Amino acid sequence: MDDIYVDRIPMPTGIHEGIFPCDTGYTIYLNTLDSQERREQAYRHAVNHIRRNDFNCCREVQEIEMEAHHDG
Repeated sequence: MDDIYVDRIPMPTGIHEGIFPCDTGYTIYLNTLDSQERREQAYRHAVNHIRRNDFNCCREVQEIEMEAHHDG
């Protein structure tokens, strides 16, 4: 699997993570305004997207999110 970097930044309410491809893998940004538990959930959610290779497919975001939430 690619390298995964994690950083914490303040984000608007309701946004828990952001995932961005970089040269060697992905950077996951977690919302500093969320609780530790919510950041851990957001991290797992982001890693699941990376493992599923969701960034290299041509499906709609809504479809990807529905599958991600269904899978756990």
